[in-house]
Amino acid sequence: MAFIKRMMATCFRPAAARRKQSPQEAYEAEKRRWVADQMGRILEARMRPYGDRGLVDVSRYGCINLELALSYEFDRRWWFGQTARLLSEAETASKSEGSSHKIHPTISTEESSPAKKP
Repeated sequence: MAFIKRMMATCFRPAAARRKQSPQEAYEAEKRRWVADQMGRILEARMRPYGDRGLVDVSRYGCINLELALSYEFDRRWWFGQTARLLSEAETASKSEGSSHKIHPTISTEESSPAKKP
């Protein structure tokens, strides 16, 4: 119930009271939202015996608190996504003409040359 009240209060905050979140605050807010969503899905699936409804498999974390396991899973997915995004940005930046990002010559030659077989 407190969660619903808090959520409703944030919906109706005046625009002047809102401020831009730092990246860390945005990360924490998204993490809390995702964990709460997954907790709801898992609890609903426990009450209804059909389908997995896109649930996250947290069996890799063993017998720890479900919320903590979901938190670890979110961190794993978040950092994988961030790494993939940065790699794709670096790849497109290196291929674009007139790019302000310079790539070290040895790195660019390693990427362009085929792998040597031992």
